[in-house]
Amino acid sequence: MQLTSLVRSLHRLAAATLFVAGSAASVSAQVPTAVDFLGNNSIVTVRFVGSEAADRSTLAYQIGAIGSFSAGGTWTDLFTNNGAGASAPGTQIQIGNVSSGQNVFFRLTNTTQGVGPNFTNYRFFSGPASRNPDNALHMAVSAGSGLAASGGGTFTTAFSFEDRSATIVPIADFDYNDLRFEIANVSTVVPEPSTYILMASGLAGLGMMARRRRNNA
Repeated sequence: MQLTSLVRSLHRLAAATLFVAGSAASVSAQVPTAVDFLGNNSIVTVRFVGSEAADRSTLAYQIGAIGSFSAGGTWTDLFTNNGAGASAPGTQIQIGNVSSGQNVFFRLTNTTQGVGPNFTNYRFFSGPASRNPDNALHMAVSAGSGLAASGGGTFTTAFSFEDRSATIVPIADFDYNDLRFEIANVSTVVPEPSTYILMASGLAGLGMMARRRRNNA
């Protein structure tokens, strides 16, 4: 494929993914996304939707200036999907007023697989695949419930995490249903062009893994 054709295809792929992320259209499938979240001078509310995971994981958030993502920075826990003290589906938490000059980042920590020094291999982040230890996209987007948020606004878009690694056994299935949540009163931020290549690489990798599973079946 010629370079111009590749670039054009990547732009179309990214545009389709970002359109879904920024809309309230009815979407049944989980679509991997590299978007970040931007405040709009309103109270941001996060709602726990549910989980179909076998592992126990915790969702946390970080608020910072645009582009200030820090994996080792301060994170605040939101929800836990399984086990003792698990969050009830439908639980809403207001994380406060987030200005238009701030990003909201999300992190999923799989505490079942990520034991001892291995825990950093099971911490996955919203945004570009390059933030994750396996260089894969671990968050997907789908249509929200449309319910009213306790801090104002509505949940028009839902997001969900994959909780296992693409490179460590047990290998992730990338069904993106391990911890599902919705966010009200944020905008999505278009990734930089360099992210398109990472998105394409990640999707190509998922395709290769799916073919491998079929061949082994």
